[in-house]
Amino acid sequence: HLTPFLRQVFSFIGIPDVRQELKVDAELAKKIDELIAEQQQQSSAVFGSINFQELQDLDPADRDRIMNDARQKSEEINRKYDERLLETLPAPQRERLEQLRLQREGAAAFGRGDIQKKLAISDEQRSQIEKIQEATRPNFGGFGPPDFSRIEEQRKKALVEIVALLNDDQKAEWSKIKGTD
Repeated sequence: HLTPFLRQVFSFIGIPDVRQELKVDAELAKKIDELIAEQQQQSSAVFGSINFQELQDLDPADRDRIMNDARQKSEEINRKYDERLLETLPAPQRERLEQLRLQREGAAAFGRGDIQKKLAISDEQRSQIEKIQEATRPNFGGFGPPDFSRIEEQRKKALVEIVALLNDDQKAEWSKIKGTD
């Protein structure tokens, strides 16, 4: 499944290539940067309030509860700022941003409920998609740095295999919602 980093609009729109593709002007960039800074400040405050030294001495159930509460608060902050950022963008830029996110997500996008619904993915297709995603999920264990070229190759292979599972109507809808590469 997709990492929270890629799901968050504010993180994705911070990528310079994304801003360039969206043709974000200086005024809009300033608004976006202000929202990102606010979000980061609020998220930092959530985890900054945790005393990690004391956390080590707690029993595992209390430690898990505290960390889960912090994660939930952080996710709520992220959702709020995602909404605010999307409201800041004009409709064509919002649409293109979603297309760029789908392209970046690749095969992982097919694990999203909203995409499965838009494409009318059947239970059988969902099962096959999950198998493909599991088989091509990167394994970062072992020695040495990750082989990013191999990981990217696996991502592309998974996307090709998943798109091959789609019927013609689903392929047409996928092309429409992901936009031009």
